[in-house]
Amino acid sequence: MPSSFHNHHLLHLISTLILLISTATAIKPPPQKPPPPKPKALVLPLSRDDATLQRIIKLNQRTPPTTIPLTLDLEGHFLWLDCDTISKSTTNRRIHCNSARCALATTSNNPPYKPCKNNILSCNITLTNSISHIISKGELNADIVRINSTDGSNPIRVVSVPRFSYGCGHTPLLKGLANGVKGIAGFGRTKVSVPSQFSSFFKFVNKFALCVSSSSFTDGFIIFGDKPYNLFPGIDASTLLSYTSLLQNPISSPKSEYYIGVTSIKIFQNEVKFDKSILSTNKRGIGGTKISTTNPYTILHSSIYKAVTDAFVAQVERPGSFAKRVNPIKPFTVCYEIGSLPVTRIGVVVPDVNLVMQSEKVVWTISGTNSMVAIFSKNAYCFGFVDGGVNAKEGIVIGSYQLENNLLQFDLVNSKLGFSSSLLFSRTRCDNFNFTSV
Repeated sequence: MPSSFHNHHLLHLISTLILLISTATAIKPPPQKPPPPKPKALVLPLSRDDATLQRIIKLNQRTPPTTIPLTLDLEGHFLWLDCDTISKSTTNRRIHCNSARCALATTSNNPPYKPCKNNILSCNITLTNSISHIISKGELNADIVRINSTDGSNPIRVVSVPRFSYGCGHTPLLKGLANGVKGIAGFGRTKVSVPSQFSSFFKFVNKFALCVSSSSFTDGFIIFGDKPYNLFPGIDASTLLSYTSLLQNPISSPKSEYYIGVTSIKIFQNEVKFDKSILSTNKRGIGGTKISTTNPYTILHSSIYKAVTDAFVAQVERPGSFAKRVNPIKPFTVCYEIGSLPVTRIGVVVPDVNLVMQSEKVVWTISGTNSMVAIFSKNAYCFGFVDGGVNAKEGIVIGSYQLENNLLQFDLVNSKLGFSSSLLFSRTRCDNFNFTSV
């Protein structure tokens, strides 16, 4: 039999081993959950302000979180806010004048500021209100921004960008913006625009889709990243897109605007006759077709406007028509009495305005729902295009009313625009995105 000494020694070894195992088990860190995957797309509601027809997004920014209404400017260089009236933030940081962020933002200015001018260490930038055309000085700041990710059908989890660059301005710069709005969200073709900052931080493709509602009571949407764009009743609206090239103005700096190559205009099936040279941008930057969210209605150079309205009136008032002309209602010149034009669930029945792109098969159709504006106080429908004058910079500026219930996809990687024409013909609308979180 083993001695008591040996038994005691064996028990001691076993106890020590158990203690070591217990200690190792106790200090072993718990298994770490893998970080959530980066989102492939983000979504924001897009509303309409009836008084101005401006398109409004609400961005969740700052600490504590603050919801900030902003006017969407498709050509804007970056996001800027009125810092006089927005609550202070514990996460806000000024950007240094020698930083890479400052370099990106100041090259988006025209003319650019010199960094660190007069020993001032803040990043000085130019802020522009594209509605009132007020230009002001400001500073570049950065703060947290929170936004919903999406699978293309619903919002999913909230994600954040800890240091989102924005311009900090003052209250007078808000002149002309919709009531309650605190700044402008620039979506232009710059590296510091809202879409570019999201795609850069989350490493997804630099695309965004815009779908504008026709009502102030329901929201359209913006999706940053790639498709699908699933709308009730089970339609992926990306399948409805036709594509054309995104062009640039040769002299604008930076080239933040979105131009497309319209080659001709047809009313119904008949080509409208006018000098087509104004449809191309010349060496002085004059001409071409631009898309705008800050102009409420499509603006046409006078030579195009006269030819298009004459062709439109000739079709509407053809022999046998019941269309009854009424006095012009500014800013429109061609108006008809409500009741004298037929109406369907799609809108007023009038000849389509067809913008022909690179071929006869690539056509942006503006039907009656987007070409005729109801002015119920005057009992009139008006042709929703505006005469831009003989000195208009562009031949055509497509305004936000003509964008309603049209899906647009801006592909900045391949420099392409996808457009659907009116979704109503596919039995869906821009307010059919389901903003109920899953």
